[in-house]
Amino acid sequence: MEKTDELREILRVLPGIYGSGNVAGYLEHYAADLTSYFDGVVSNYDEACRFIWLMFEGGGEILEFSTGDRSHVLFSEDGNAATLCYPWREKFRFADGRVTDTEYYQTEVWFWRDGQWKMVHAHLSVVKE
Repeated sequence: MEKTDELREILRVLPGIYGSGNVAGYLEHYAADLTSYFDGVVSNYDEACRFIWLMFEGGGEILEFSTGDRSHVLFSEDGNAATLCYPWREKFRFADGRVTDTEYYQTEVWFWRDGQWKMVHAHLSVVKE
């Protein structure tokens, strides 16, 4: 399988991994030097992982999850970097019983390193709460 096809396959299955609450399976696609931006906060790998784990801690769960089209991937000329942008929606119940229903728009940057694709940057904007 060509590396561009490999990333397309990751992008195809990743929403299902996250949507099922498989946090470890989702986070294994993050690069150790990941940076992320969410809700006015720039985070490194550890901070981003901790943020996601805390959402699910104590019984937090995804009630509904969907993404827009994730097939429009732009690859660098050498095929070692890629970007994509897409909308997504999540209805989430936190451990304290609070339920949110939020629409987002996300941009991701992926690098091919050591024979595998890793997300190196994610920029997440809230569109509607």
